[in-house]
Amino acid sequence: MPFVLWYSFQRAGVFFISRLGTVANPYRACICELILTLAGCLCTLLGASCPLWWDVGAVLVGLGLSCFPALYRTVRDEIQRRGTLSFDGSMISGYAFFLAGIAIVLVPGGGSAVAALAFLTTIVLASLGYVIWLRSKNPYKNVRMFVGDQAPRESTLFAASVLALALCVRLFRQTASMWAVALPPAALVLMLVLDAPHRKVPYRAHSTRTLWYGAVTNFLYVFTLFYLTSVGESDELGIVYFVIGAGAAAGTLVAPLIKRKITPKHYEVLCIMGAVIVSCGLLVPQLYVATTALTSMLVTMGNAESFAIYLDDERIAPEERRLVRSKFYGIGSIVEQVQMAAAIFVCSVMIRGDASAAMAGYAIRDTSTLNLPVYRQALAICVALNALAGICVARRQHEAGGRR
Repeated sequence: MPFVLWYSFQRAGVFFISRLGTVANPYRACICELILTLAGCLCTLLGASCPLWWDVGAVLVGLGLSCFPALYRTVRDEIQRRGTLSFDGSMISGYAFFLAGIAIVLVPGGGSAVAALAFLTTIVLASLGYVIWLRSKNPYKNVRMFVGDQAPRESTLFAASVLALALCVRLFRQTASMWAVALPPAALVLMLVLDAPHRKVPYRAHSTRTLWYGAVTNFLYVFTLFYLTSVGESDELGIVYFVIGAGAAAGTLVAPLIKRKITPKHYEVLCIMGAVIVSCGLLVPQLYVATTALTSMLVTMGNAESFAIYLDDERIAPEERRLVRSKFYGIGSIVEQVQMAAAIFVCSVMIRGDASAAMAGYAIRDTSTLNLPVYRQALAICVALNALAGICVARRQHEAGGRR
């Protein structure tokens, strides 16, 4: 439950911040995000005394981390552009901390969860201290956090949709009834509909590619959670997530080497088609873990290449470019959530004759193998749909004959 809340609010947070206006001071917004994350971490440390604190902490951490990477990198880029400080190797260090945190979770023993939370809290405190230290080099001094008009009515509706999403997820866990299962996709679609009139950039080629990258990444994380939990193999979740993170880190390291041997015209097409082909290995249980690592690596490589285009997009304010990209990435995740729910629903009806059987198996942590055929069939459907979308995106990129 806390993981689902964290992931959902992490994706929703980037939509929420856009309702407050146009970001003009990403440094100040970055500080606020870190304080929110720290409050969430402290709440989770109280989870042993009251489970409700886990859920509250997950929501706060999700909202806090939703925009922090984009905001921090915007500040970092501006500082680096002015030549006041160098950030060489910061991305590799970030991946190292991420993998260290996953490794702590995998340590056997009852205290591993507490150790992981303490590790996360320490990292957040260190990050907050580091960002405060950057104040002397802050390029956005005496600038308001947001500028432009706000939309209070739309903000209220959007906040209500986020609240509905959290409530639906909670009811889904407790009841596993069909009406509770159907509401989370409806809430996600509602968020998408409310955001559509306020998009700051039309859907261009790099935007559709970002949608696909967000969808595939969401699929790797969330379907793995549903699949392994429903078949009684939740102990392997930490291993799979560690492998996904390692694949992303490997993609960051090997990308410069591959770019030297491939023309820019074909590089991203190769990444997308490679991820499409490799992802078919998810259908073979023995190859599932290795396939997630390779798919994560290829998606990370292509996503980084597509992301660079946003930084050169003159239609968007420099302080908003990374946030706009995050919104498209989040939209892809939302679409994938709906797709996964629909695939599981259809397969549960076709194979077990009960639309709620597979979802109920996840909700009550049923360790039987009755739902295994359902999830394997849903896995095949999702892989096929993602592959089809990837082929279309790669074809469009190939026909464009370049990055844009």
